[in-house]
Amino acid sequence: MSDTYNTSIASYLGLYECPKIGLATIYQLAQLLDEPVHRLAFVADERLSNMGLTHSQIHCIKRYVTGTPIPFKLPKDTHFVPLHDSRYPCWLKQISDPPLFLFVQGDVRVLETVAISVVGNRYPSEPARKVSEALSQGLAKRGWVVVSGLAQGIDAAAHSGALSVGGATVAVLGHGMNYTYPQAHKALRQEIIAKGGCVISEFLPNQSAKPYFFPRRNRIVSGLSHGVCIIEAGLRSGTMVTAQHAIAQNRDVFAMPGSVLDEQNWGCHQLIQQGAMLLNHVDDVLSFYPNVENLRARPNVDFIKENSKTLTQDLANPLLLDSVGIDVTSVDDIVSRTQLPIAEVLSQLSTLELSGYVQQRAGGYTRIRGRNHV
Repeated sequence: MSDTYNTSIASYLGLYECPKIGLATIYQLAQLLDEPVHRLAFVADERLSNMGLTHSQIHCIKRYVTGTPIPFKLPKDTHFVPLHDSRYPCWLKQISDPPLFLFVQGDVRVLETVAISVVGNRYPSEPARKVSEALSQGLAKRGWVVVSGLAQGIDAAAHSGALSVGGATVAVLGHGMNYTYPQAHKALRQEIIAKGGCVISEFLPNQSAKPYFFPRRNRIVSGLSHGVCIIEAGLRSGTMVTAQHAIAQNRDVFAMPGSVLDEQNWGCHQLIQQGAMLLNHVDDVLSFYPNVENLRARPNVDFIKENSKTLTQDLANPLLLDSVGIDVTSVDDIVSRTQLPIAEVLSQLSTLELSGYVQQRAGGYTRIRGRNHV
């Protein structure tokens, strides 16, 4: 492994394992500190402490870049694709909580191709299984990559349908790369890789499947795609979790109707009632995207605009902003941290509040954006 490769893994791994800090907090920290996510492990302890992190959290974030060995080896032919890597899928980076990194087996380039997710019941009816397979065949023939979760039932039919016509498909795992769940799909997993697709996971290679991993996996399934096709889903099913992620991510949702007597269709019916597009045939999807080539363009996902005006140009003392944390920070604490006269601190805080960088709360101020944020 190269030094750059090791450093990249080390800088993200500490964040990934840091207790009581989720993805949303990590991205908020990066924004408020005006640092790329992969550089947070190199931020001075004092600045992290000022943002409300504990000593143990700071130690955890930094431990792999300060000498603690990385506790795993990548499986053979596996790529580590961190958030700042140019290979990281742009559409996934658009969601509110993109994975810090992805482990990818297979052709990474397929993640930049237009994609549709096909998901549904793990124990589908035979007609639903055939619809999933035929739908994926039709999409693959038109150049779409089919994304699904490698689960039994509809997922497996979706992957197999795309492969049967020479198409590419992406399997998103709910566990680490050292495992295949269900084990019966080992051959399907290898076929996906061998035929130009890829298998991806946000989990560490040695993490086995856990029930709470799969809802997290589902946001990636929808996040990689322009639209999500739902084939048989009960009201409380994991498939409905994927649909809700798709709605939150502003993705298109297509739902296949079925018999009102079968509860496995009720989730799809509810989605249609809420505005999902009724799915009868692959043409319902293809006709919705008449200009596929326009979708191939990389979206603008820069967190900071290149032409933004920095706070340094607007304020006499931009370092004061670093003294205001995510949690409520009292004026006394800000004065103590900056060693500035209280009159100047209050004046600067008023300017920051008018500019939208901080917000006054009971007991002090909270920081709501960073120096270079627009």
